[in-house]
Amino acid sequence: MKKLNTAGNIVETKTFFSIFSGIIYEVPADYANSVDEGQFPLISKPKSSCKCYGRGYESFDKKQNTYNMCSCMRKCIDPTFVPKEIRVPIEKFV
Repeated sequence: MKKLNTAGNIVETKTFFSIFSGIIYEVPADYANSVDEGQFPLISKPKSSCKCYGRGYESFDKKQNTYNMCSCMRKCIDPTFVPKEIRVPIEKFV
């Protein structure tokens, strides 16, 4: 997707979904390779008519502190994406 930046230049952007924050956001294409694990590149945004209301997630997993993606996200995630292993730090309470 192309957007105007603050200087008025056209910048190519990529859309991502974060399983840690549940937010769909855009970053300049130059920075797309530097996002951390848990960020999924999207080719489209989820539809607002879905059961997730276009948020991309259904619920929050309190044990792993991640958002559980909706089934509609299978159509939205970039098919060329190869996920990294996600290591979620889980604190043990004594």
